[in-house]
Amino acid sequence: MPSYPLAPLGSRFTTTLHTFLQDPGLPFAEALTAEHIEQAAGSEALDFGSADDEVYSAPVTLWAFLSQTLSGCQSCVAAVARVLVLRVALQLPPCSAATGGYCKARRKLPEDFLRRLTYTVGTRVEDQAPQL
Repeated sequence: MPSYPLAPLGSRFTTTLHTFLQDPGLPFAEALTAEHIEQAAGSEALDFGSADDEVYSAPVTLWAFLSQTLSGCQSCVAAVARVLVLRVALQLPPCSAATGGYCKARRKLPEDFLRRLTYTVGTRVEDQAPQL
């Protein structure tokens, strides 16, 4: 997957992106809820990470992937570290710092699933935009 350098922080897009990443919790948590992700996962017949001892469900994997691609540090190690920190903050048992589980889960996110969620977010944002 190509990595594009971020524009200077003064640009509107980069400033907005920076705001999303500075929110407490997961990126896009308000625009892309776990409910929307679970609904899309059901439509695409995704069923992974649902056991009690599994960390990387479809929502967690997607949010980790979004934070990985939008962050200044785009490594899998950093994405897993963010999941680990989030789990501890939520008073859940910490996950392994190894990247294998995350990378395997990320490969299970099909393109149709990601496309469906992109349209969902786009529609929600458009519906919330003020009428001109």
